[in-house]
Amino acid sequence: MNNLQYFLEKVIPICEEYDIKLAIHPDDPPWEIFGLLESLRRRIN
Repeated sequence: MNNLQYFLEKVIPICEEYDIKLAIHPDDPPWEIFGLLESLRRRIN
């Protein structure tokens, strides 16, 4: 089980109980591209 799976298994039932919607930003977490974090790559470009 990975961290995301563990987190979601704990949080989703509570979110459903209280009608809370979850979302994730497309760059969360930032992935490395050619050894650079995405945020750093954007600043260079």
